[in-house]
Amino acid sequence: MGASGDNDSVKVSRPGRGVESFMNTNGSYDWTRDSAGMYYLRAAQEAGVSPIAFFVNAIPAALTAAKTPSGTDLGVDSIAPFVDYINRVLSYWTSKGVRIDYISPMNEPNNNFADAGQEGMSVATTARAFVYQLLRPVLQSSSSSPAVTSIKVLGDETSQVTSQALVEYPTWLPTTLQNSAIDAIAVHMYDWPDNATLLNYRQLVINTSLPNAPPPLKMTEISTFKSALGIYRPFGWTGPKIFGPGYDPSIDSALDMARLIYIDNNYTNTKDYNYYLPKRFWVFRRFRKFYRPGAVRYNIPNKILPYGIMAVAALGVNKAWSTTFINRNETKQVIKIKVPKVDLKMLAAVQTTQTEDWKSLALRVVGQDGIFSATLPAKGVLTLQFAAEDPASLAGRRRRRTWQERKRRI
Repeated sequence: MGASGDNDSVKVSRPGRGVESFMNTNGSYDWTRDSAGMYYLRAAQEAGVSPIAFFVNAIPAALTAAKTPSGTDLGVDSIAPFVDYINRVLSYWTSKGVRIDYISPMNEPNNNFADAGQEGMSVATTARAFVYQLLRPVLQSSSSSPAVTSIKVLGDETSQVTSQALVEYPTWLPTTLQNSAIDAIAVHMYDWPDNATLLNYRQLVINTSLPNAPPPLKMTEISTFKSALGIYRPFGWTGPKIFGPGYDPSIDSALDMARLIYIDNNYTNTKDYNYYLPKRFWVFRRFRKFYRPGAVRYNIPNKILPYGIMAVAALGVNKAWSTTFINRNETKQVIKIKVPKVDLKMLAAVQTTQTEDWKSLALRVVGQDGIFSATLPAKGVLTLQFAAEDPASLAGRRRRRTWQERKRRI
């Protein structure tokens, strides 16, 4: 849910960071605005995507004194009209058949983005509790659309765990949980917290929730990466890059990575209206194909890998091991791999390079000691999959056993 009206005093300066609000600058509603966003939302719903969340960037410019979509500090007096706006938007779209599972009423409330680089509003920690405590009963008592009463509340989209969530949660979260005003907690991880910090964060939520069970924790944003040396610095590299010069660890990179289909930005002149699949599509395809929900990731430390190489390994619910190697070097690299069990067979080997999108390689035979050599292509990605037997055969046997059990019960 954007904050930008049709005649604001200040406009968001960065392309793509301003989203049309359903409220014009004069306070009237226009449901034809953000038509592109609603088109893709409906397409996602038709494709069975779940859950669907409405995410509020900031209070609409029309409800601010300066008529601006950014640089606002949400005051207590503005909470009621802000919540009413949210309720009206949710009521309208649910009445039109749009399924909405969650509403997240604020984004990174520590920052009002006063430079107008993107939409934003700051919300004081004490005011956050008021937002949730007012939003919940308003939704539950909504009469304009019955579907609104079942929408869950998500928050508060804090941008960092260490300096913000751990410090600020004790101010607003206890009262919010006691009043059952929030269903799930959302946090961003722009400080790249380590395991110890995340355990402390989780324990804080558990302790705050007592005597009740804690709400689900959801990490909803991150766009920073570690260097190949495992050293982290916000918005800058301190070691060899994992990604090429066209990428960086900021949100710009995340937005670029999300564009898995490429178009010619100069199409008005070139008349090239075709769609293209860039290399990032083929890299992401392997994570969809080989790393399925429920898989357990196993750590491969950078220090045991050759310079400029990164690896990801996981054991799927289908008992297949999948390992992906990313080689940033300009030359091929030969590495030795030891599989967890000697009876594993290679089921798939796929590589992506500058000249190859999705090339299936000849399957290698694993030696009796479980060790074999693999050649990583220069500036490429190689994925290998191993299992004691083909997961498809295993799944087929499971289906047959299930059918036989049903026949016995019948």
